[in-house]
Amino acid sequence: MRAIVSGSGGFLGGHLLRELAGRGATVGTFGIRGPARPGHLILDGCSDVAGLAAWLRASPPDAVFHMAGATGGIPVEEMYRVNVVLGVTLIEALEVAGLGHVPILMMGSAAEIGPVGLEDPPIAEERPCRPVTAYGISKHAQTLHGLAAARGGRPVVVARLFNVAGPGMGGYTALAEFARQIAACRCDGVGVVRSGDLDSIRDYLSAEDVARLVVELVSAPAAWGRVVNLCSGRGQRIRDLLERMIELSGLSLEIETDSGRLRPLDVPSVVGDPSLLASIVGRVPAPMGDATLRGLLAGETPLRHS
Repeated sequence: MRAIVSGSGGFLGGHLLRELAGRGATVGTFGIRGPARPGHLILDGCSDVAGLAAWLRASPPDAVFHMAGATGGIPVEEMYRVNVVLGVTLIEALEVAGLGHVPILMMGSAAEIGPVGLEDPPIAEERPCRPVTAYGISKHAQTLHGLAAARGGRPVVVARLFNVAGPGMGGYTALAEFARQIAACRCDGVGVVRSGDLDSIRDYLSAEDVARLVVELVSAPAAWGRVVNLCSGRGQRIRDLLERMIELSGLSLEIETDSGRLRPLDVPSVVGDPSLLASIVGRVPAPMGDATLRGLLAGETPLRHS
């Protein structure tokens, strides 16, 4: 199998490279930045259709994984370029290269869904999306473009990821920030972990499992033309996860709520319905467990290409 991966320098992209390597795949990568090295294409901007098409035509892939994405900390204009324009460019480049038959997996996000109540059942793919953040809006725009391409006959699947954790996760996420604070307390074995809302409930998968699932989905015709939830169907309370991380660390730490970390748009509970995923891959993924939390605490980093 020859695979093409965007966003290979990111958290999930790194885990996907490890999964593909374990399957003996040949991998090429592309993006708008990265080191000049064989197998990696640096695009001349997010809309470089011609450059990407020529590169794809020179070494046609069997599957494409569009993992690139911007989550925050950048201007909204740049977020839209990465989260929307780059995906559209990829679809157009495959068509120009005569590779419109090659399956593409595009990473979506539960942020596309918008507000969810505690009383709501697990979220199925058919639930209408009403995103309220720039990230959610931009990811949903990418999803709509992907589905439009699928209606035109291209094999596109949108993997809607709920929550994920694992080694190498960026510090902008709650669990990675907890791991950083716990590591800082190791010098004397006591201290305080400061947090925002700990009553939120999220549906976490391990990054390793997500990497396996996206490889399975891209080659499954039953997934093409659809949004497929990547979730376990089981919510985990952030407080419980933090307390377990502290327990696994072996330290004696206090937990304090920091009002500066509270987010006004935080959704109390986001749990997905994995029924469609299970019907395609033959299993319901297990929720993230202690192995993932230990990896976070150890600060391990997966194999990555920029």
